[in-house]
Amino acid sequence: MYRVHKRKGSPYYWADISVPDPVGDEPTRIRQSTKKTRKGEALVAAATMEEAAMRRVGADKDTSDAVLAALED
Repeated sequence: MYRVHKRKGSPYYWADISVPDPVGDEPTRIRQSTKKTRKGEALVAAATMEEAAMRRVGADKDTSDAVLAALED
């Protein structure tokens, strides 16, 4: 799950990404600059960052859906 936001005083959007922990604990949160100044471009960059982070931890779509459900609870 990801979202983008602008930090005060910065022209760039930042991505907040949650990915499952491979050990099974709480999801890992990643905050990283997208280096984009337009929100649409930042959303695409954040989605790409999330896919890469999910591949690193070996998560598939079912795992990401489970993380989303846990975050919503």
